[in-house]
Amino acid sequence: SAGMMRLKASVAATTSLINCIAEIFAFFSGLYIAFDDTSWGWRWFFYLSHSYQSFPSVARIAFEDLQIQCESTNVQCRLFSSGNTMLASLKLESVDVALNCMVLAVRWLCYVLVAWLFLEREARFTELVWKQVG
Repeated sequence: SAGMMRLKASVAATTSLINCIAEIFAFFSGLYIAFDDTSWGWRWFFYLSHSYQSFPSVARIAFEDLQIQCESTNVQCRLFSSGNTMLASLKLESVDVALNCMVLAVRWLCYVLVAWLFLEREARFTELVWKQVG
């Protein structure tokens, strides 16, 4: 299509589009808006977002059972003196890290397959790779 040809011709336009999509996905990661606090009509966006699986998993690995040393005058630190309290405030205490890793791996494979099919159809990608290798 003409739109895809323009994107392929301009690295800056493609980079801007990818950054915009990444920011939208980050918004639906669970940090700014909790999945449970979202209406059912918007929940599909969480499922499309790679950040929905990666952010909660990384947060759980980083903060679970973490104890934070606070000064007696730091009120904000006292509110979140443990990683478990922080996870509970974000509603991430019951995240299944293994399931999220599996979903991310399957999603990555699907993206690679779609990209390969697109590149193969558009530019005979496999032929170009084998010319460079051989």
